[in-house]
Amino acid sequence: MIAKGKLPTTDYPNLAAVLKMFLEPYRETPDYPKLASIGIAGPRRGNSVKITNAHWPEFDITEVEKELGFDALYVLNDFEATGYGITVMTRNMYTEVTNVPAVPGAPKILIGAGTGLGEAVITKSGPDGKYIVSPAEGGHADFAPRNEIEFGFMLYVKNKLKLDRVSCERCCCGLAIPLMFDYLNGIMKKNCSVNSKKYSDIGENLTKLLELLEHSPEDETINKRVTYLDKEIFSAGLNKQDKVCNETVKMFSALYLSLIHISEPTR
Repeated sequence: MIAKGKLPTTDYPNLAAVLKMFLEPYRETPDYPKLASIGIAGPRRGNSVKITNAHWPEFDITEVEKELGFDALYVLNDFEATGYGITVMTRNMYTEVTNVPAVPGAPKILIGAGTGLGEAVITKSGPDGKYIVSPAEGGHADFAPRNEIEFGFMLYVKNKLKLDRVSCERCCCGLAIPLMFDYLNGIMKKNCSVNSKKYSDIGENLTKLLELLEHSPEDETINKRVTYLDKEIFSAGLNKQDKVCNETVKMFSALYLSLIHISEPTR
């Protein structure tokens, strides 16, 4: 590795601008790349790519390739790229969270919650037994509640965000965490006379965030606000500083695990 860095999408108008900034120190050096491979959070259709949860416009791979002076630019779905990385991981690179033994050669599922909910299926194919990674947009499948609390949360999200339908992604990542906190705080305040100590701060920030989503969906501070709320809730929940935050972490974890079980392929 020659260099690494973190450049927020909100600070740049498009992918080419980010790449130019990152590569500028190497432009006139032998280290400037001629080949590039990039993982993008969104589907690719031919030469056209649109990042799902960023304000950037759709871009053409060939145009970016020419603008940056690459001989070739390969664009993969971000979970497709991550999937190929997983196929070369060694035992000391991961931690087992269940006592279920792995089955050699069996399909693998990759799932990850962030701004959106990414998924991919990893299978062995052909006589050489090489792994093939198939990216999926399973996060956009309909959310399937399993009990009254989850059903109530689905309705809460639907009404709060004014949606026609509620996907798994809406309930299990990003903005879902502060929404879950607000929903559970309402239930616990009503049924147990428990009101979160952090509600004034988190509730106020959530109100501002929902106003931005409704009236200024392209506002560059939205993702930063979501990240702030997620961190506040999880920090207080994991450290048991706040009962509602703790219950939010438990509910989120349960929903996330349910998605892993739902996604498990048939062997």
